[in-house]
Amino acid sequence: MTTITADWQQDFAELESAEDYCNFFGIDYDKGLLARNRLAVLQRFHDLLPQDWGALDYAELRTLFGMAYANLAHSSARDEQLFKVFKPQIVGIPLSAIGGRRKGAVCH
Repeated sequence: MTTITADWQQDFAELESAEDYCNFFGIDYDKGLLARNRLAVLQRFHDLLPQDWGALDYAELRTLFGMAYANLAHSSARDEQLFKVFKPQIVGIPLSAIGGRRKGAVCH
């Protein structure tokens, strides 16, 4: 586990990878799982952060990151619809744009 110093916020600001976050928060992780889901874990963590996340202390941030990791350990980015590509899109297409009738076309 990481030793928490008075300037832990500076250390937190310098984290770059999901592995860095796990090590910083002292969270045991499966390397294979994290390799497959590193972006999803970071996105879930971001989604869990409140707007005023700067007011959170180390323990609160650790809890949220732990939740993000655990969530993806039992699910997947697709299941969680974390990324726009996985979210259902409702697209409106006017009927006039769906081919219409061509001159000389016969409907039966």
